[in-house]
Amino acid sequence: MLSFSHQSSTKLIVGTDSVERVGKEIRQVGGTRVLLHYGSDRIKQNGLYDQITQWLQREGISYVALGGVKPNPIRSLVLDGIELCREENVDFILAVGGGSVIDSAKAIAVGVEYEGDVWDFFSDQASVTKALPIGAFVTLPASGSEASADCVLTHDTLALKRDMESNDYIRPQFALLNPDFTNSLSKKQLAIACTDIFSHVFERYFSQLEPLPFVREWQEATLRSIVSVAKELVEGKDGERTRTEMMLLATVAHNDWLSLGGIEGDWSSHAIEHELSGKYADLPHGTGLAVVMPAWMKYVYKRNPERFATFAHNVFSVTATSDATVDAYEGIKQVEAFLTTIGMPTSLQAANLPAGGFEEMAKNATLYGPIGDLEQLYDKDIIQILTLAQK
Repeated sequence: MLSFSHQSSTKLIVGTDSVERVGKEIRQVGGTRVLLHYGSDRIKQNGLYDQITQWLQREGISYVALGGVKPNPIRSLVLDGIELCREENVDFILAVGGGSVIDSAKAIAVGVEYEGDVWDFFSDQASVTKALPIGAFVTLPASGSEASADCVLTHDTLALKRDMESNDYIRPQFALLNPDFTNSLSKKQLAIACTDIFSHVFERYFSQLEPLPFVREWQEATLRSIVSVAKELVEGKDGERTRTEMMLLATVAHNDWLSLGGIEGDWSSHAIEHELSGKYADLPHGTGLAVVMPAWMKYVYKRNPERFATFAHNVFSVTATSDATVDAYEGIKQVEAFLTTIGMPTSLQAANLPAGGFEEMAKNATLYGPIGDLEQLYDKDIIQILTLAQK
């Protein structure tokens, strides 16, 4: 175990009446003029936009709105948001949506307080020292960005997708979780979201550092719960209780509780996926992860078969044999079977993505050095993983 510090300060407000708290929560942290940031007009069609603005007005909080966030948030819209916040003297940002909207809001929040290009934070040219406070109303639970200190942005000119160095300046002040506003999500959207949730625990599980026993058991229990909930959701067993559990699993998977003890996590699958969805802008993050995770496992498992065998035994109840390598590979098959069961593609071909451009993606992924924690990966390794992911 390493020496470490931990902060997970986001206030969680859960329930079907959580929207009524939005104005009071913003007021409590000093917000008086809000940027209401969202994606599609779905929040207007389902009445959420009107509900939120009414509760803001009841607290005497004025607002301006900026919609249009798409999956894989882009720098150009963030620049529009920064300009709007400065012109309108915004002092708080409320993100209404999923991870893309929340990440876009985080990028705006740091950009408003910075004189240079916001992309500097995503290219290791600057570190965050201040940001506007933000809150989140989650309508698509997946990324866990509503309680995380992380943020991902795509440079739409360079076709590069990068993450910002983790920092607590961008961790939301509060997150409102109302399962009612997930009812309109399709089975496909739910499957993509559950894959994203699964991946955040998966990456932490395959850390080089052996975690404290209770943290390892917590990770395994969370992974089992995600698998169970995902299957229930795609089977149509999607009552309020199940959707609430999904929302909380998304938060716990990425708010750093499962990193206690100094766990860094591997994050190779994320780094490789960022190149895919940076290149193919319409590719949902969860879909790309479903393609990459099994291929990554197949490439690295023989270098640490015991870790992968433990994963297979404790997450997917694979019967232990005398050969850890055999058990480990069975665990990989179980991951693929789970993803297939909920309707996710596990290859580039199944995701209707072309097989090519691997060298460029590998070069971009390792622009700042090798990736990975359990196993460091270089250009040639990433090319091999993408090759394994073809079919």
